Amino acid sequence: MRKMKKMMSLLLAVSMIGGLCACGSSSQPAASTGGSSSAGTTAAGSEAPADKKEGETSQAEAMGNYKIGIMTDTVSSTEENYRAAMTMKAKYGDMIVTATYPDKSSELETTISNALSLASDPDVKAIVFCQAIEGTTAAIQKIKEKRPDMLCIVGGMTEDPAVIGADGVADICLQKATEELGIQMVEGAKERGATRLIHYSFPRQMAMQVIHTRYEAIKAKCEELGIEFMEVMTPDTQSDAGVAGTQQFVLEDVRRKIEEFGPDTAFYATGVAMNEPMIKAVVEGGAIYILQSDPSPFNGYPAALGIEIPEDKKGDFQYGLQQIKEKSTALGMEKRLSTWSFAVYPMFICAGVEYAKAYCEGQTNGKFDPDVLKEKMSEYAKADIQFSNYVDNNGTKFDNVIYVTGELVDFSTFGE
Repeated sequence: MRKMKKMMSLLLAVSMIGGLCACGSSSQPAASTGGSSSAGTTAAGSEAPADKKEGETSQAEAMGNYKIGIMTDTVSSTEENYRAAMTMKAKYGDMIVTATYPDKSSELETTISNALSLASDPDVKAIVFCQAIEGTTAAIQKIKEKRPDMLCIVGGMTEDPAVIGADGVADICLQKATEELGIQMVEGAKERGATRLIHYSFPRQMAMQVIHTRYEAIKAKCEELGIEFMEVMTPDTQSDAGVAGTQQFVLEDVRRKIEEFGPDTAFYATGVAMNEPMIKAVVEGGAIYILQSDPSPFNGYPAALGIEIPEDKKGDFQYGLQQIKEKSTALGMEKRLSTWSFAVYPMFICAGVEYAKAYCEGQTNGKFDPDVLKEKMSEYAKADIQFSNYVDNNGTKFDNVIYVTGELVDFSTFGE
């Protein structure tokens, strides 16, 4: 009987390895068996588990066939994030299932309902949430009540990191380094000759902890560097004025501020929808613009500068940066504009999916393997990324809440 069991196990392993070899053409790859039965090293460089005893199953075998869910913004809300999800869907086919957040973050019940819909499929073993707006914490808590085994990765959370990153909620939380981004933006503005910085936002966003924390860091750094700090409240993108009303306000107000204070004024906005009109007005007036709230070569710049991105180049960051360099140089603005060399939220989505896939195939050390996670993000960004952990007001460090910071691109020297 024991020989028969061993023979059956061997046949199963061979079958599953064959499925992996065919995963490039299959829409749903079989779970990995981990390869050789001898001890070795994982992708993270840690020691692989020893041979399992008879009757035990590996993580990959326990998963069997699996799917990965992605919950992201709608195309009308944040096209880059939605496109990242569709890129993963195109790459892995039926292995990926998707859902979207409501356009209005106040619709918490819809957020929870859409997340639960993903988790209702027993084949879904992991879900990537990005941008993790209000309601994501509650959604994950409800999922974990029924599916404690579910791997939940969140990116760009707007809720308290100490809550959403707590035990029993999200297993991995990814965020732009809130304070560091603000400080980096102010320092970049100073280097480019800014004597004043104007911060644009609206009350609903300012009530979010991560945005308010960054706001305070920006104010403090401006004071330290001798830059005058000002703030402007815009119409809410979810008010009756809508996105168009907010964009028109920003376009006109930035123009007025440049006329009033001169071109050595730097501008920053907390909302994605504000980036395009802000960049357009800054370029017209020769002012300074360092970073978007969601840094990316494709966030605001193409539309503001009249750059057409071919379908096959969308997501190609080096191509996008080169186009910005050429346009900004032609306009004499190459030393007044900047961004990061990669898109942070699409990185969370794509790298999050790749990590979830590695987890489902037994290639990680449990649900949270920081080495594999950082490897996946670095592979996506193809750039230097700084990593740090969230520490709350009591000095408690959250290992599973990881902040990332990119480097500012200097378009006057880019590509040289």
